[in-house]
Amino acid sequence: MSAADASTTADYWLLAAPIVGTVANVGAQLVLARLMTTGRLLILIAAAFGIGLGTTAALTLFALRLGDTTTPDALALSASILFIYSAAGFVLFAIINLGETSLRIRMMRMLLARPGGIGREELVAEYDDRALIAVRLRRLEENGQARVAQGMYYARPSVLFIAAAIIRLVKQVVYGRHRTR
Repeated sequence: MSAADASTTADYWLLAAPIVGTVANVGAQLVLARLMTTGRLLILIAAAFGIGLGTTAALTLFALRLGDTTTPDALALSASILFIYSAAGFVLFAIINLGETSLRIRMMRMLLARPGGIGREELVAEYDDRALIAVRLRRLEENGQARVAQGMYYARPSVLFIAAAIIRLVKQVVYGRHRTR
């Protein structure tokens, strides 16, 4: 393998490192969520982040050994890759945390609305799949994102439609034609 080929291969591994690390993070979260009997979400997220970080670091070291990089370049590349992985991990944490927090806020609203208290069964019943879908459908209607006529839901123009149109336009400009994927 020539030096140019080794350098190109190393570059591909460097590009893949934070992606593979993030996939390892998500996979570890799924596995750990099944294995952990305690409900400590933060511990699960931190452990999965560590697994993804280790994977990212290992792939980065592997790639740096393939290529011919100086020590300062290797340090800069490593820092950049670990920063990218950390940013992806933070986004994943924020998404998980938003879902958990919104659920707690809704439950707290129910508790505040009932000063006399509410039973666990009633709280759980409020958050089954059908109840969640009913709440989301009601919000679509209340926020003007959907119109209901004779039991049928119809989409109304919203910010999401505008965002989708902008994305289609950008794709058309970048790719030269409209692509659906």
